[in-house]
Amino acid sequence: MKSFFLYLTLFYLKTFSQNNLNISIDNTSFKYDENLSYTEFYISIPNNSLKYILTNENFVASIQMELSIFSDTNLVENKNWILQNTLQNQFMDDNSIVEICGFKLQSGNYFIQLNAIDLNRTENSFIKYDFSVPKFSNKTELSEIQTSVNISKIKIDEEKNSQFYKNSYIVTPNPTNLFGENLSNFYYYIEIYNLQPSNVYKTITSIENFLGKTTTSFETNKKFNSTNTLDIGNIDISTLQRGTYFFNFILLIDSLEIASTKKKFFVYNSKIEIDTTQLEKFQIVVDYQMFNEKEIDEVFSQMRYITTSEQKKTYSNLTEINSKKNFINNFWNNYEQNGSNLKKNYFERIDYANKKFSFGLKSKFPKLGYTTDRGKIYITYGNPDEMLIRSNMQFICPYQIWIYNSIQGGVMFYFVDEFDINSWKLVHSSAKGEVYDINWKNKIDIAEQNR
Repeated sequence: MKSFFLYLTLFYLKTFSQNNLNISIDNTSFKYDENLSYTEFYISIPNNSLKYILTNENFVASIQMELSIFSDTNLVENKNWILQNTLQNQFMDDNSIVEICGFKLQSGNYFIQLNAIDLNRTENSFIKYDFSVPKFSNKTELSEIQTSVNISKIKIDEEKNSQFYKNSYIVTPNPTNLFGENLSNFYYYIEIYNLQPSNVYKTITSIENFLGKTTTSFETNKKFNSTNTLDIGNIDISTLQRGTYFFNFILLIDSLEIASTKKKFFVYNSKIEIDTTQLEKFQIVVDYQMFNEKEIDEVFSQMRYITTSEQKKTYSNLTEINSKKNFINNFWNNYEQNGSNLKKNYFERIDYANKKFSFGLKSKFPKLGYTTDRGKIYITYGNPDEMLIRSNMQFICPYQIWIYNSIQGGVMFYFVDEFDINSWKLVHSSAKGEVYDINWKNKIDIAEQNR
């Protein structure tokens, strides 16, 4: 996992870049019946990442969409459609196209694949991620939280035809979960099931920052008139500094919590300075508290160059997410007992490797920089003292030689870009424990013949 600042920076680049077809997606599950949930997927595409073509005095964008849901290797749902948007002015690009797809699903673990192609310039985007569908019961419980850029009561019946219509409201989703700047209010929508109308309930809504510190909290006593209802609201987040936050919703009877749920979201307020002392505390003291299991596994994957085989085996046998978090925290605590900055320096190298050595990020098989041969050597040994680069020339495969003068009396690493895709395979090194092939130059000839 990247450092907090880098993660946030990449998040914005992904969302607002004008050079790629950029898609944000989020999902929320609601109770459908005793056996099924209704899971909605919210998709947004910024207009400024699409190509609009003048057609009949209007500018039109066309995107071919395919959304597939899998359980293990089994295809559960699939939807193909053409999404079109029309603008009167091609410079009206500050907004996003927002689409909703809903499916009735059984509780369980799934993964989703979304493929989108801008038909006007054949630019595509591929997204894949895991998600879970909760199992609802006869107990008093809550749906998941849908974040929204705005929620308003419908005024005319025609508004019921809107794809954003939900229980007498227009709930416009925010698939990016990003607020701040022009979105200074955090809107939320929650459904509540199996209430007892005779009871008086208390709801607590709060926002906590990445340190777990509550920044905003509201308590309200409520008496509901039906067994199933909803709760909507909005919270002013204009004073929050940029960062990661959690919205919490708790339902109580007589101070006894009977149901709760939470949602992670992001804030970008460029005019508010970040408290860097708090960030330091976040990185050192309460690291990983907000990470899900996939993210914490990625953190450990990034630690591959500094952990032993035994430590890797121990981690692989852990099944509980908290055990994994504790293992990683204990690992770094043991390394940093003398007050060193090993952890900070290590992940700075991870970030640098990902920025400099990643390739194929738009393909179906992206390669993050820290997993590449050059990334491994940089993370392990740092910047080379010298670098010799042979560019792509006729009959000569490109290669690089990294030279470290102060390691093991002086060592070299030889990288070859076999397929001219910026992959750079380590073919030889004079360093102990690394790849050794005295005939490394033959790799250049072989690679050139295969090109």
